Amino acid sequence: MSAEPPAATRRFSGRSSAYARARPGYPQEMFDHLFSVGALFLGARVTDLGSGTGIFTELLLDRGLMVHAVEPNEDMRRLAESRLWERAGFSSVAGRAERTTLPDGSVDAVTAAQAFHWFDVEATRDEMRRILRPGGQVIMVWNNRERDLDEFHRAFSELMDEHARGKEEVDSLRKDIQDRFFPHGYHISQFHHSKEYDLETLECLAVSASYMPKEGEDGYDGMMSGLCRVFSEHQVGGKVRLHYRTDCYHGRLEELDTQ
Repeated sequence: MSAEPPAATRRFSGRSSAYARARPGYPQEMFDHLFSVGALFLGARVTDLGSGTGIFTELLLDRGLMVHAVEPNEDMRRLAESRLWERAGFSSVAGRAERTTLPDGSVDAVTAAQAFHWFDVEATRDEMRRILRPGGQVIMVWNNRERDLDEFHRAFSELMDEHARGKEEVDSLRKDIQDRFFPHGYHISQFHHSKEYDLETLECLAVSASYMPKEGEDGYDGMMSGLCRVFSEHQVGGKVRLHYRTDCYHGRLEELDTQ
């Protein structure tokens, strides 16, 4: 992509409420790790790119960080602002990874959770070099739903694959993006966590994906019918639990040190 196309910004319009209700958070062990290696530190000024509904932003605030949330999608940004506007250290701008609107050398770290694949790699790297202070790190994070852990995870994954539209495009954008972005290498770590769902929040999770049909679109009714079937077959006490692997990449845009 030469620049983030308008379609990428609009992909989550109409999905913000489902996204906020159903998307998993991120494991505290990951934040412990990022603090232990100095990628984050107490009181740091952090830019959270593609901050969406504020799921990751809120966890950064909980860790005592000052967070500039940067989100181009109006629906998602407004939802985050309505939840977080009273939090100390929170600010929000209608910007993009390639044009954050932030001053030169104004932040200690940059984060992007579940979002970096939507960015233009070259333009974002230039912008990060502009807004980061010397030694600041870029942190990119993705939650990956386990697909083959057990019969429920396989059935849910098969259902999502059956009704997905254009998922291959999303997957191709993400492929090896960390190798293309960090000029001097990066650190990678993995963590595991899970989230419990009832039928309503599981339906929200399905709709929250940019490549799944929304209500009123072709395929939506079939997706929901299949989801009810999968849930009914695997629920225990009206709940199911999905497990996730979190991949975390972080590095500097200057020459990588030996930490």
